[in-house]
Amino acid sequence: MGRHDGIGATDRALAHDPQLERQLSAQAFDDLLQRLRAEADSPRALGNAFEDLVRAYLTTDPVMSRQFARVYSWREWPGRDHRPDTGIDLVAIEHAHMPPKAGESGRARGHTGV
Repeated sequence: MGRHDGIGATDRALAHDPQLERQLSAQAFDDLLQRLRAEADSPRALGNAFEDLVRAYLTTDPVMSRQFARVYSWREWPGRDHRPDTGIDLVAIEHAHMPPKAGESGRARGHTGV
């Protein structure tokens, strides 16, 4: 089996041209934003859809998901303590700042208590 068997021509082109990959990624993102704008029936709905998009990115992207253990919307964040929304959209907690699980020492997880 050859080195590129099972890989499409577009994937091979992207592997050899990072600039093309960036351009296509930017275009795909712009297209997605246009779709969100078209489907939103209010600025608030657009904002909520964008927050959901960013949250999905932070929790599913292979690089970002290694950094963030949890990503909450402001209204879902347990630490909100019934405080009003003052412009905070998302609360992201890095793995290093997660409290240790029951029976697990903070030091073993790299938790610094910060």
